[in-house]
Amino acid sequence: MRFLVDFVSGGTPNTNNRAYWGGDIPWVSPKDMKQDEIGDAEDHVTQVALGETTLRTVPPGAVLVVVRGMILAHSFPVAVTTVPVTINQDMKALVCR
Repeated sequence: MRFLVDFVSGGTPNTNNRAYWGGDIPWVSPKDMKQDEIGDAEDHVTQVALGETTLRTVPPGAVLVVVRGMILAHSFPVAVTTVPVTINQDMKALVCR
């Protein structure tokens, strides 16, 4: 698979820094993985968070998978992004080359 896709890891910006949260960029976590296509998320980050942290933007058409968490005991959530998003550390994005 390493020749077909790039694996993108996620992260969580400092939750105490208000400049990072409440923006317009969806920050997808396992709780958002209840549908086949992801166009929004419960939480959002700002451009400041993208500029000052290790968060990366995941493009539309990427495949999101949950790789860590209790949900994996009973399911393996997978979804495709329809808009640019960021992801938390419990997830990976597979971006086609």
